[in-house]
Amino acid sequence: MGDVLTAQGWKDGLANIQKMSDEKRENYGLLKGHMYFGLHELFTTPCKYLTFLRDPVSRCISHYQMLCRERIIEAGHEIDLSKPDWNLKPAFHRTLDNYQTRLLAGADPDLPFGHCNEDHLKMAVANLERHFVFVGLTEQFDFSLMLMRRTCDWRWRFYIPINVGPKESVQVKPDVVSALQDLNQFDRAIYNYAQERMRKTAGYFGWSLRIEHQLFIRGNELHRRYTGWRRGLKKKLGLKCPARTGEAIQTLA
Repeated sequence: MGDVLTAQGWKDGLANIQKMSDEKRENYGLLKGHMYFGLHELFTTPCKYLTFLRDPVSRCISHYQMLCRERIIEAGHEIDLSKPDWNLKPAFHRTLDNYQTRLLAGADPDLPFGHCNEDHLKMAVANLERHFVFVGLTEQFDFSLMLMRRTCDWRWRFYIPINVGPKESVQVKPDVVSALQDLNQFDRAIYNYAQERMRKTAGYFGWSLRIEHQLFIRGNELHRRYTGWRRGLKKKLGLKCPARTGEAIQTLA
């Protein structure tokens, strides 16, 4: 296994990589997490990017609900559209403003709320076309996995969903949803681009990809049931369930 790098935020993670020697930096084969585009510039070897995008409004609402659920935002908080910052701290409100476009464009992390623009969109699309070998969609996760497998020539890997939030008690008002829709126009354009790109790539593989997708869904459902049954049995028998292990993954949170 290779070295594993962990960080609590983008700036800390970037600083950790920047202060490494070139020799140590080149030991990392994979970096994953929510990161700004441009990390490849720190490496001498060729780098490839892969990403998953999510419907912008759904992503914003889910992110806000997560902040409330984990008490990162105080209980009883309400978004106030009459305020320039929507009654959110700078560290939070920028994540609601075309955040996917910001990351893909490699924009300044301190770019103020409401300042993402057409130039950032153009840069994000250019980066996607030049550097990203695969772009998937969260809403079509299983199909995206099969398409990624074909694109990258990888093996099948079944999975168990983790870090799935509960049904939310935090409600977002309709006027906020509408405001998020208007604000995230560039993220919507990026998402539309990803949908069309995925459609074209899937069309290249034709009917065999659709069959593989259905087989994967059934296989992964069996995998989930078996894993749940095995863990349940071990719990009843008082046996300790080992932590999940996997291939060495270098993490930049």
